[in-house]
Amino acid sequence: MIDKEKARNQLSNSAAEWFDDIVNSRILGASKQTNVICKILASIIQDETNDIQDVKQKVEIVANYFKETRGQNSRAIYNAISELLIRILPQLEAEKDANRYAIADRINNYENILSANVEKSAEYAAVLCKQMDTIMIFDYSSTVDRFVEKLEEMKCI
Repeated sequence: MIDKEKARNQLSNSAAEWFDDIVNSRILGASKQTNVICKILASIIQDETNDIQDVKQKVEIVANYFKETRGQNSRAIYNAISELLIRILPQLEAEKDANRYAIADRINNYENILSANVEKSAEYAAVLCKQMDTIMIFDYSSTVDRFVEKLEEMKCI
C-alpha cells in the first residue's frame, strides 16, 4: 500500500490541494473525484522540472495510491484510472522526450469521454424508466443526479 504522504509529496502545491480535497472528502462522487485525479495527473506530466522518468514514476505512485484507496470504494474510479494509465503510460515509456502537452491533452480528452459516458448513462436510464410508475433511488451520485434531471426533462417526475 502506498503511503498517503509519499503520494502527496509527488505533487505541486496546487495539485496537493486537489489531492487533499479528495482525501478529506471535500470532493465527493466517483465522477467528480475521477475528474480531479485526471487534473492531478496532468499537472504532474506538465511539470517540466522533472525528467520524463521521474514524471512516469510520480504518475504511477499517485495513480496507484488512488486505485488502492478511492478505487476500493468505487470500482468506477479504479477502472477509470486503469484505463487512463493504459492510454498514457506507453507514451511516457516509449519517448525519452515525450510531448508532455500531447499526453496532458490525452488526459483532458479522457475527462471529456468520462463526462460523455455519465451523460449517456443518465439518458439510457431515463429512457428505460420512462414508463415506470415508481422508482426507488438507493444511492446518490452525480450520475444518479443527472439521471433524475433527465427524468425531469422528459416530464416523468
